[in-house]
This record gives sequence, structure tokens and C-alpha cells, in this order.
Amino acid sequence: MISGEVFGVKGPIVARTPAYYVDFEMQKGQSYEHVIPVGWNSMVVVHNGKIKVQNEKAEYGIGHAVVFRGSANNDEIIKFEALEDNTKFIMLAGKPIKEPIVAYGPFVLSSEDEMDQTFDDYNN
Repeated sequence: MISGEVFGVKGPIVARTPAYYVDFEMQKGQSYEHVIPVGWNSMVVVHNGKIKVQNEKAEYGIGHAVVFRGSANNDEIIKFEALEDNTKFIMLAGKPIKEPIVAYGPFVLSSEDEMDQTFDDYNN
């Protein structure tokens, strides 16, 4: 557990908006279902082994990401199944903050003015 609270365990990082950042390790044949609160978006990124998600036929391996758009009306249940021993993946989930996004290179901010100031600061 890195951020948020899952299994009664709170992560050491406190997010400014409600969020989960959970690093899972599962063995072949194990499955787990996780509830994502209504309105949250979520994704998983596999960093070892392979998983199936939501009982689909597709398999996701190292470097693959699966993105889920949250339901506006109901909590969402996401099911993961490990297809190999020592399968590891990160689940990220959070409530959208609904702010504008301005991205350039490694910087992600919420306005062009902030981006200009960031580049001025970076270059000086």
C-alpha cells in the first residue's frame, strides 16, 4: 500500500484528492476483486508476469496498462487473475480533479502561464 487505504492499511503518502496506489503480488491462479468508488478512474500497469482482467480472454504482460473509466452511477468491481507465479502489477485509482491539463516534456501543469514560469525557472 503506497497511497490511500485498502485492506484496512493506510499508505504512507497522503493524496490531496482521494486516490489508491497499490502494488500487488499474486501467484498463478490467484484472483482478486477490487471495488473502485463511483466516479473514479483507474488503471493497472503490469511489471512482472501476466494477468487477465474482468474474465476477458486478453492477457496483459510486462509494460501493459489497462485503463478503466469510472461509472457515474455505481461502484465498479475490477477482477484480476494472475496467470504466472510472482505476477506483480500496480493499481492506480482516483477521483478526477477536473482541472485543465497542460503537458510539455516531463512537466504537467494546469495553465500555459504555469508552464512558461516552469521553463523560466528550469532554465535559470
